[in-house]
Amino acid sequence: RKVVTPKDIAIPGNAFHKCQNLNTVIISEGTTVVGGNAFSSCHSLIHVSLPDSLQVIGSESFYGCISLTGLTLPQHIETIGMRAFYGCDSLTGLILPSSITEIGLDAFAQCHSLKSITISKCFQICSVFGTRNSITNITVMDGVTTIGGFCDCENLTSISIPDSVTAIDDYAFHNCSSLKNIQIPSSINKVGGSAFDGCDEGLYDTESLPGVKLVDGWVVGYDASLSGDINLVGIRGIGCSSFQDCHAMTSITIPDTVSIIEKNSFWGCTSITNVILPSRLTSIEEQAFVNCYLLNTITLPNTITNIGRCAFLRCRKLKKMFIPNSVVNIRDSAFSECNSLENAIISDNVINIPSHLFSDCFNLSSIILPSLITNIGNSAFANCTSLIKITLPDTIISIGESAFYNNFSLEEISLPPSIKTIENSLFEECRHLNKINILNGVGNIGTSSFRNTAITEITIPNSVTNIEECAFEWCEGLKKVIIGENLKSIGASAFHNCSIQEVHISSIEQWCSVSFINWFSNPLLYADLYLQGCQIEELVIPNGVKNIKNYAFNGCRSIISIDIPNSVTNIGYLAFSECSISKIEIPEGVETIGEYAFQGCASLNRVSLPNSILNLSETAFSSCPLVEVVLPQLICNMGFQSFFGDNKSIQTIEITFGVTNIAVNCFSRCRSIRNVYIPGSVVNIGGSAFNSCDSLNN
Repeated sequence: RKVVTPKDIAIPGNAFHKCQNLNTVIISEGTTVVGGNAFSSCHSLIHVSLPDSLQVIGSESFYGCISLTGLTLPQHIETIGMRAFYGCDSLTGLILPSSITEIGLDAFAQCHSLKSITISKCFQICSVFGTRNSITNITVMDGVTTIGGFCDCENLTSISIPDSVTAIDDYAFHNCSSLKNIQIPSSINKVGGSAFDGCDEGLYDTESLPGVKLVDGWVVGYDASLSGDINLVGIRGIGCSSFQDCHAMTSITIPDTVSIIEKNSFWGCTSITNVILPSRLTSIEEQAFVNCYLLNTITLPNTITNIGRCAFLRCRKLKKMFIPNSVVNIRDSAFSECNSLENAIISDNVINIPSHLFSDCFNLSSIILPSLITNIGNSAFANCTSLIKITLPDTIISIGESAFYNNFSLEEISLPPSIKTIENSLFEECRHLNKINILNGVGNIGTSSFRNTAITEITIPNSVTNIEECAFEWCEGLKKVIIGENLKSIGASAFHNCSIQEVHISSIEQWCSVSFINWFSNPLLYADLYLQGCQIEELVIPNGVKNIKNYAFNGCRSIISIDIPNSVTNIGYLAFSECSISKIEIPEGVETIGEYAFQGCASLNRVSLPNSILNLSETAFSSCPLVEVVLPQLICNMGFQSFFGDNKSIQTIEITFGVTNIAVNCFSRCRSIRNVYIPGSVVNIGGSAFNSCDSLNN
């Protein structure tokens, strides 16, 4: 009938399961765990003493102990498992200590006599005590700051809330259908959305302000009769979502007793034209005035410190916004899609302009930024199509992606000196932006950052190492590009559909090492090359260069001759495509000539290839009007047709001294060849080597 456990042991699961005569249990100090089902279905168990050392009560530990009348939980208990006290019908009261971090599902469900509980932290009552619990009274202990989780407690009639509580959560007392009275302490500054929906009708005061539902002076909702101009005189506060979708209200006056406009308070009040805010207001929370389409007048008091996310989103008639110096925080999209907003002045104490703050404010033509801001967020001014000029303070260290996207009236802007990265799409579609100064210190120019702007000249400073894809695409007026000395890569289509005439570089050696991703990466395409201010016609590759990268001089109009040193081993894909050279001598040392390396050089008539060639693309000289070629051993071994088969203009073949063998069919059916020079080093000419060379006469 009585069990006293030894000290310092864990009580294993099922240890005393169904001990029907067990009346009293004393668990000694030192025990930290009572295992699952340890005392389950002990129907005669009345008294249980739990030690201060106990931390865990396992699942169903006291399940079905229908005679258990008193239960004191120790002050260090952390976990109570699922259905731990399920069906303990004789329990009448319970204090849950603040040490508890986890209470399992239905831990105290079906405890039909349990009517009073004291809690030191909030949780979902119905998940712990069951949806059909008998709780009528809840006492919240001092020290709790936020309460909630009492929804669907259908028998709850009273709750004691201490002065330490500052907030009531969303749905806190939702569907507490027996709750008729509650005292909300003066410490409360927030009542969540639907916190008192579905309570007894006696809870609501509907007489003080006709059409408005009040609970102890707090606005918690409205009825269908509410319309016209509303003065909320006498209220203590406005709960979240209290007037949401109240379409008949045309203006609202909020008394000085209110310090916070809660989230969603006036969301969708589509007929409101004017709001008078209290003089002691400190915060407008997120989405407070979303979709107040007709709101045209609102004055922020100089006590306000915070404007929440989307606070005035889609207030489409709002024309002016003065944000007083008391404001220190503005959240994302606070004034986004305010289509009629024409000018805005932002508090000098704001240091961060958040994402989408004024995005899609089509009529915003004037904005004064704080003098000490450090950051502008993504799309902060995107689609502000009337903004002509904006001054960026030197304190700014970062500007987010698309911050000025599609500001097509913007003509000129100076970037602050501390900017290190020009983010993606920063000025994309700013179609009238014709002047931009990128200061030394910027390391990266992002994707589409200046796409489809009106700039005519751009200087890439020495600090820039990377230009990303489409950065200057569709800058059709861009005529001159000055490249810094540390550029390492240019992304795909970075200069696609530009009209560049001049490209200025500081070093040929550096330019040969730049990585270009595709045809339109290189600004030299159809432009003239300038080195230190002088136009380059005779290109001299410096000795020491080993690799001429893909696209390096692709389409350069000014180059008419090329001098390649012995140090070069590789000539990349399209490296000299469509240049105006008439002849080229590839020096000994070059091993690889990539695809289309000299493709489309319309004046190229003579090529000399070295014996060092190991890899020669068959398209390297495609669409060149070659007349004379000097051939190395590689071609004599593999066959002329393999490399120059599509060229019908070659008349003279000179074989490099040192070639010893001309392969079978090497020049077979080369009908345009007239002259062949074979050096004394050749010791073997294969069968049919010159078969059907109909024009060969020398």
